[in-house]
Amino acid sequence: MVQAYLTLSFDDGFKETYDSTISCLCDRGLNGSYNVITSLVGSTYLNLPLASWANWQYALTKGMEIGSHSVNHCIPVVPLSYNLRVLADSFLHEPNRFSYLKHVAQNIFITSHYRGYSAPKMKSDGIAYEVKGSKEEIYRRLGREALSYVYPGGAYTRAYQACAEAEGYVSARSLVRGFNRLDAPSLFALKCMPWIRYTTVETANKWVAAVIQRNGWLIEVYHLVAPHKPATYHSDFTSVDDFKRHLDYICNLRDKGKLQVDTQENVAIRMCERSLNGKQRLKDKRIRGGR
Repeated sequence: MVQAYLTLSFDDGFKETYDSTISCLCDRGLNGSYNVITSLVGSTYLNLPLASWANWQYALTKGMEIGSHSVNHCIPVVPLSYNLRVLADSFLHEPNRFSYLKHVAQNIFITSHYRGYSAPKMKSDGIAYEVKGSKEEIYRRLGREALSYVYPGGAYTRAYQACAEAEGYVSARSLVRGFNRLDAPSLFALKCMPWIRYTTVETANKWVAAVIQRNGWLIEVYHLVAPHKPATYHSDFTSVDDFKRHLDYICNLRDKGKLQVDTQENVAIRMCERSLNGKQRLKDKRIRGGR
């Protein structure tokens, strides 16, 4: 019986990422979670075009999940202690710590010098709108309820967690690095391992091997996946060649029965169904789609 899970998660909804990854996943019998910023679907973000609602409707027919990444990608105001914890956790989980520190420094530089890379801040009274509004828009556009939420910038507060749960999401993911436990997952503070500009295929393969040893749940996060990095894009990038090589490694382990690849929604529901409290929460949410 498979005791480890992997979710391939794609943030922001770039058209290039959609074009580069959908066929790669389908050809290998895999699915993924695509998390969209509902007010920007079909427009541009960080100087790049975003996929359309028609693209996401097609993705659903191929077994992909369309999750919410908020309405406007506003980042909540969080205490300094939260940022320090994220920095410490990320540093501990990053194999190449020198490269990670370079990544942090480069992000600070990019945010300070490039227009459009500094996300607007959100006060607590705007959380409900971002959480509920994005869910309603996805349902209106696609006819299917979003059950997974992804905090913009990975930042969250207790109020943000409570709001996501109250609005009927089954789970919410941060950008705190680490693996998720299957026996007692924090479903509204899910951890992940993001592909940053210094991540290699070998490093990502080690993540997968580690989650199998831990009998846990790994969520890998991607932003732009494309053949080449555009000159106007300065954030996290994964080449299509690296993505394909990593998928082949994943498929080998899947075919050996060591790993199951599934969406954030499906794994989170499976975790809920393992407990009586989780089953009751699922019942109370009145999940659409026959679940």
